[in-house]
Amino acid sequence: MPSTQRHPTLQVLQRPLVRRFSIAQLCSTLAFSLLRATVAWHIWKLTGSYALLGTLGLVEFLPVIPISLLGGAVADSHDRSYIATRSLFVSVLLSCALCGSTAQGLGELPTILGVTFLLAVSNAFQRPALSALLPTLVPTNLFPTATVVNANVRNTGLVGGPVLMGFVTQQVGIAGAYGLCALLFLGATFAMLRFPATTEHVARQPVSWSSIRQGIEFVRSQPALLSSMVLDMFAVIFAGATAMLPVFADEILHVDALGYGLLSASMQIGTLIAAIALLIAPPLARPGRALLWAVVVFGACTVVFGLSRSFHVSVAAFII
Repeated sequence: MPSTQRHPTLQVLQRPLVRRFSIAQLCSTLAFSLLRATVAWHIWKLTGSYALLGTLGLVEFLPVIPISLLGGAVADSHDRSYIATRSLFVSVLLSCALCGSTAQGLGELPTILGVTFLLAVSNAFQRPALSALLPTLVPTNLFPTATVVNANVRNTGLVGGPVLMGFVTQQVGIAGAYGLCALLFLGATFAMLRFPATTEHVARQPVSWSSIRQGIEFVRSQPALLSSMVLDMFAVIFAGATAMLPVFADEILHVDALGYGLLSASMQIGTLIAAIALLIAPPLARPGRALLWAVVVFGACTVVFGLSRSFHVSVAAFII
């Protein structure tokens, strides 16, 4: 069958660079989601402090806005594959540092928080570079399909990471989970090695704050985009329970590391189900109204999760 008659998904996946990109995306997403779940569980078991779990969330969030803006500007003016490869290798080294210090009994709180902050900085450079790289790998007519494929690869990684964390921690301990993170980051790094340079696809210009301001102005000029982003931000900030998941898993639901991993993965399982449903279903006639109802249901399920004393009910609430 000629390639022009093949399903768009097959046309996307038959491209070697897309397959390598998908492997890198899957490994890096698995590693980051596994790492986040492991660090939270490690800090809870180390300190038993609610406040320090909140501090962990702050440490992970602090670099997101300023460094992501800078990372996006860098990705617009430099070779994206080079940025992604170097950022992933830095994550390999940082994961090895966590693994080694934990195995030797030196995994103290300042070390964990410091390495977590540096990993968040590395991720803030890596993610924009990978996101900007995808459009250069496929022709324009296949880009929507490539985006869907990439989203499902990422969702698979977000689901698999916490589950792997629970299984590995249960079997070989927290140091083993950090070691697996390093191996996954290394796999992503190898997948990105000798990727063709992308400087021909981007403007050769120095990084400047003017390009960052242009991006901010663009978002401000799009009321629908700005409103949906603000709504999503407030929903996550004021109705998010993920930072306290180790507390719920250990003290309220009385499950072990494997149960905590499944609980951490449950919201991403719901995300994956919704992505598949949206892929099959026709486009929403009124997406704005659907977004509002989605936020209402999100808040209601968070209330159910907060009141639940059953592991199965809690998982179901997070999936919904």
